[in-house]
Amino acid sequence: ALSLTGLGLHEEAVSAHKKAWEFTSACLPHSPQAQRLGQLLIELQRIPTIYKDTVELTKTREHYTTCLSEALDIVEKDSKFSSQETGLLRDVLFKITNFYLAYQQCDDKELQTNYAKLASAILKNEAAKYLEPIHGSAERSSRSKIRIGIASEYLRHHNGSYWAYGWLANLPSADYEIFLYSLNGPSDEFTEKFAALGTYKWLSINQQTYRHALETIKQDELDVLLLPDVGMTASSRILSLFRLAPIQCVAWGHAVTTGSPHMDYFLSGDLMESSDADSHYSEKLIRLPNIGLHFDVPATPAERLAKADFGIASDRVVYGSVQSLFKYLPEFDYVYAQIAKRVKQALFVFVEGDSDHVTNTFRDRLRSSFEAANLDFNHYVKILPRMPLPRFLQLLGVLDVNIDSIGFNGGTTALRSLAMDCPVVTTAFEFMRSRATYGILKVLAVDELISKSIDEYIELASKIGKEPKFRSKLVAKIKANKHKVFHDKECTSALDSFFKATVAAQKAAGGGEAITQLDNDKELAQLQHIQLLQEGQPLPFYFRQGSSDPIVIEQIFHNQDYAMTRVMRNTSHVDQFLQQINANGLRPLIIDLGANIGAAARWFLQTYPTARVVAIEPDTANFNLLVHNTRGLDCVSIKGIAASTKGRATLVDPGLGQFGYRTELDTSGDLESFTVTELLEKYGGSSFVPFIVKIDIEGAETELFSQEA
Repeated sequence: ALSLTGLGLHEEAVSAHKKAWEFTSACLPHSPQAQRLGQLLIELQRIPTIYKDTVELTKTREHYTTCLSEALDIVEKDSKFSSQETGLLRDVLFKITNFYLAYQQCDDKELQTNYAKLASAILKNEAAKYLEPIHGSAERSSRSKIRIGIASEYLRHHNGSYWAYGWLANLPSADYEIFLYSLNGPSDEFTEKFAALGTYKWLSINQQTYRHALETIKQDELDVLLLPDVGMTASSRILSLFRLAPIQCVAWGHAVTTGSPHMDYFLSGDLMESSDADSHYSEKLIRLPNIGLHFDVPATPAERLAKADFGIASDRVVYGSVQSLFKYLPEFDYVYAQIAKRVKQALFVFVEGDSDHVTNTFRDRLRSSFEAANLDFNHYVKILPRMPLPRFLQLLGVLDVNIDSIGFNGGTTALRSLAMDCPVVTTAFEFMRSRATYGILKVLAVDELISKSIDEYIELASKIGKEPKFRSKLVAKIKANKHKVFHDKECTSALDSFFKATVAAQKAAGGGEAITQLDNDKELAQLQHIQLLQEGQPLPFYFRQGSSDPIVIEQIFHNQDYAMTRVMRNTSHVDQFLQQINANGLRPLIIDLGANIGAAARWFLQTYPTARVVAIEPDTANFNLLVHNTRGLDCVSIKGIAASTKGRATLVDPGLGQFGYRTELDTSGDLESFTVTELLEKYGGSSFVPFIVKIDIEGAETELFSQEA
C-alpha cells in the first residue's frame, strides 16, 4: 500500500489498506464500533496528491468531511476500546498525515480540530498520561536557562527546516538549552549542524515505539517544545496530540493549523498573515516581525548555465513555475494559456512530480487548457525531469520570470529565485500558505511584483515578459534590496522575547493549568471582548460583563487614566528619557502592580511598543484573564503581590465590593510576595531601563513603601 501511495495511486492504496484491515481485524476480537471506525479512518486517507478537475476536489473534501464526522460521532458516544482494538486503530492512525488536505486551499481549522479530537479519543486508551497538563516542577523553576526542544523528521537538508535552524542558532546561547529530537528519518551534514546546537537524540516513533518517544521527550522537562512541521509526517501529527511541555509551538513547516488543543502557539510572520488570520488557527497566532524567519543567503551555483543547456531556445521568454505539482489547482490552469496569448515567445517550465501519475495528470489538465485557448501545448510548455538541488539552482538562473504557484506559494523557492535576481510574480489570498512570497516581496519593497487579483497576475506576468526594460528595472531593485530578507535579527530577537516572556508567565502561574484555563471556545464564548490595536493589528481583549471590568476598561482606554498628560502638564522630559532609552538600544521596563485583567498592561504596550511589562496580580480569576489578554505580547504575568519584603501573603475580602479586595502578609498564605527591586532585577537586566511603576494595590501601598521606598 505504501508503494502504491508513493506512485500516486491513492485509490489502489486505500483498497490495499482496507483489505489489510479486514484481514487483521478478522483475526482478533473487536466490536462493530471499532470495525466501522477502522473503515472510516482508512477512508480519511482517500485524498489524492493531485486532482484531475475541481469536481474531484470538491467530492474528495465532502467525502473526507462526512467520514470524519461519522468517526467522531462513534468515539464521542463510546471511546473505551479494548487494548487490541486500540492497537488496530493506532496502526491506521500512523498512516494518516492530512498532508494533502491543506493543498485544497480551504479553511481547514474545523476539520483539523475534529481530527485531533478523534485521534486523541482513540489514543487516550493507552497514552492518557501524556494528555494531562504539565505542572510546575522544582527542576524547571530552578533553571536559569530556558530549555527548548525541537522534534521533526526533517532536521536535515530540507526546505522545511532551514529556517528552524536559523531560529535556534540565533537565540542567545547563554539563555537557552536546546534539545533536538530527530525522528525516524535519515541524517546528513545539516543534521550535524542541528546537533551542534545542544543535546541531540534520534528517536524512533511508530506504532510500537511512540510511547517511548513521548516519555523520552517528557522526561527532559522542556519549557518549550517546537514542532516545526505538523502534518508533514504521521510522527509529527501524533506528537501534536500530546502535552509534553508546558508551552508547545508549531510553525510554518506545514502552513496550516494543527487543530490540537495541546499546541498553544502558531509562530508566523506578520507580513505573511492577513488582518483576520487569528481565526484560521486553533493555536494563538504569534506574528513575528517581517516574514518571521531567519534565512541564510541561499547558495548560488558556482557555474551558471544557459537556456540551451536545458533544451530551450535563447529567444524564448522563460516563465518558470517550479513548485511541487500538487500545489497547482485545476481552477488556475487557464492562467498560463492566457499569458501565452499575450507573450508569443513565452515558454512555461515546470518540473515533474514524484510519480508518473502526478505528472501525467498535471500535463493532461494543462494540455486541455491550452487547447481550449487554441494554443499548441507542446510549443508553450516544457516539463523537465526532477533534478538535484545544484542543477535546480542553475535552472532558476536561466528563468526570465518565476511565476508563483497560485494559492499555495513557494517560500524557499521564492527566496532562492530572488537570491539569483529573478523576479517572482505572486498574488495573495486569505490564508498564510498563499502569502509567503507576498511577505518576502514586502520586505524587499518590490511591490510591483504583487498582483491584487488573478487578472492582474496575468497582466503583470505578461508585462514583465514583453517589456525587457521593465524587467531590468525590477532585477536592479531586487539586487539592491534582497539583503533585507536574509539574516533577519529582528525576528529572532522577537522570538527570544516571546519565549522569555511566555516561559516567565507560565512559571509564575505555577505550571500549565492556569495559563490554559481560558483556552477553550466554550469558556471564551461566555466572555465579552473588544478589539484593541497592538502595533497596528487588532487583538481581542476579554472581560466579564456585569463585573467591574467594563469600568476599568473605560477608565484606562477612554479616560486615559495612565496617560502622562493626566499627571503632569509638561511631559517633554519623559519623552526625552524614553527617546534616550531607545537611542541607546535599550528597552523601557514597566512594572504593573495590581494588574487586574491586563487593561493597563495592554495600554502601556500600545503606548510604548518597545516596552516590557511585568504585571503582578493576586486574584486567580483576574490573573487568568490577564494571562489570556497579554498572551503573545512582551508581558510577564505573575500571580502574587508586591510587598516590602519577600515572603507569603493571602487575599482577603473585607466586604467593600469588587474594588475592595485586600492582601495581607501571612507566612502561611498561598500567594508569594515580591519586592519591586526583585522584579526589576529578575525581569529587567542589562537590556532594560526602569521607566514606569504603576501601583494600584488596594490599600497595601503603605506596607509596600515601608521599606522598599
